[in-house]
Amino acid sequence: WENNKKSERTAEILDSVLKRERAGSLAKFVEAPGFSQQEPRKPRISSFMEKLSVRSCQIVRICFTGGPCAGKTTALASCAQSLHQLGIPTFIVPEAATMLNRGGAMINNVNLDTARVVKFQINLMKMQMSLEDVFSEIAADNYPDQRVVILCDRGVMDGSAYMTNPMWQALLDETGWSTSQLRDKRYDMVLHLVTAADGAENYYSSASNETRYEDKENAVKTDRKTQAAWVGHPCFSIIDNSIPGFNVKIQRCLDRIFLLLELPRATTFFKKFLLNTNNIKDGVFELGDIVEQFDIEETYLVCHKKEGEEKVSRRGQKDTCMYTF
Repeated sequence: WENNKKSERTAEILDSVLKRERAGSLAKFVEAPGFSQQEPRKPRISSFMEKLSVRSCQIVRICFTGGPCAGKTTALASCAQSLHQLGIPTFIVPEAATMLNRGGAMINNVNLDTARVVKFQINLMKMQMSLEDVFSEIAADNYPDQRVVILCDRGVMDGSAYMTNPMWQALLDETGWSTSQLRDKRYDMVLHLVTAADGAENYYSSASNETRYEDKENAVKTDRKTQAAWVGHPCFSIIDNSIPGFNVKIQRCLDRIFLLLELPRATTFFKKFLLNTNNIKDGVFELGDIVEQFDIEETYLVCHKKEGEEKVSRRGQKDTCMYTF
């Protein structure tokens, strides 16, 4: 109620300011020679005001990423079906690269020079972000009072796995984007499905996706690069092939999603490890894993509930930070 009252007050203030600006502009034109005074047009601010209104709809974005032939397409469809059965509206954002390829666009970076690789990846990322934003708008309009889940087939950080570090930096410089902004703030959860070429070699194939051109060795390399691109996201999970059976892999994805949505699920245990920072040099741990370092501050609030706790978490890296309640 308080948020709605604030939104109404904000709308009233903006409406008043726009009317004054409009009136001032008309007064200047009236004083100009040869100008005939006309009935002032009503400011076109309705759509702008609509965007200011506070929605009770909660959009949850989940990115499905991974190496080639990891089972993302099947996992997306299965998870969407399970969520639909629970009465949760669910959308699937298609992969931008596949759409471009089906339209005849070249996406094999090997055949492009540096400048064209950067330009292509910028266009690809813009297309992916536009698709995600359009789906979010449609979801909010169609389900204004419900929680909606949007499952994304790949995310904007995936492009960095197909570029060298200098290329990626050139992309950031050209667009003004930052890695932490792209990685941490667009998705509520990132699920990385490990390629079948790593742990389930007998099931690796290029038949299910016309954009796939990697052999098993390069598929594993691409998978590791994609993993490294998302390391640092606050809710990042790797779904590997350590447990045989693709249905188990899908169920592990569902378990992570149910945990995020606070839905009933089987008991899950997480392990946390205390790392010796002396073994980290240049962002690489002694085992060869990529490491991202953050400053985390948690403020616990006085909670009047009988169960549970309330806290505000601040998670920062360099000059960027995000808050969660």
